[in-house]
Amino acid sequence: MTTFAERVRARRKDLGLTQQQVAQRAGLKQSTIATAESGRNTGSQHIAALAAALECRPLWLEQGTGPRTDAEAGAASPPSIRPVQVWENEEELAEEQYVFIPRLDVRASCGDGKLMWEIDLMGQRNAFRKAWADRLEISPEHSATLVAEGDSMEPRICDGDSLVVDYRKSDIRDGKVYALIWQGEFYIKRLLKEAGGGVVLHSDNEAKYPARRIPAEHLDELQIIGRIVAVSGGM
Repeated sequence: MTTFAERVRARRKDLGLTQQQVAQRAGLKQSTIATAESGRNTGSQHIAALAAALECRPLWLEQGTGPRTDAEAGAASPPSIRPVQVWENEEELAEEQYVFIPRLDVRASCGDGKLMWEIDLMGQRNAFRKAWADRLEISPEHSATLVAEGDSMEPRICDGDSLVVDYRKSDIRDGKVYALIWQGEFYIKRLLKEAGGGVVLHSDNEAKYPARRIPAEHLDELQIIGRIVAVSGGM
């Protein structure tokens, strides 16, 4: 095969797949596969995903060099894994396979300087697999993402971890982790209920960060943004 488009089209037909089936395997839209086969582009930023969907080697698919498959190379087939998918625009991902969650924005107001929070509906949203979101009962209609800072919640939540907060869940459930504002500062803390109606802002890294107690008469100073319902990060 002399062109990228011809290799994509020929490999798809060898496997007896439609463009839609390849798109579903790769987590892309059918139009992306059609564009790859049209010859308008000499390559694709989705090479890894396309190669996995077409059961071939990325180098062969992209450049037409080397063995077409691992079997042809005489190598043992690698474990079936989902490739990392790089994307720039939401339109590149299949809507039926992903949900898109906006970012939580916490900042000081222009007037009195108090912290306020809102959902950033204009910025880039984060994409999550729909099956994963459904399993955790995460709905993009009342969820937002944020990035953890600091080590006060280690080892459960580390600096740089991506968090999903459900801002519909603002009721305090003993032992759950929340995004909150207290005395003009933003925190991610585990809330523990105390007898008499007070609550404790608990840091999981309690050896370094002592607990802070809020008596019942000062609960009006505590603003619950929402409950943390998912945590993801590196190793």
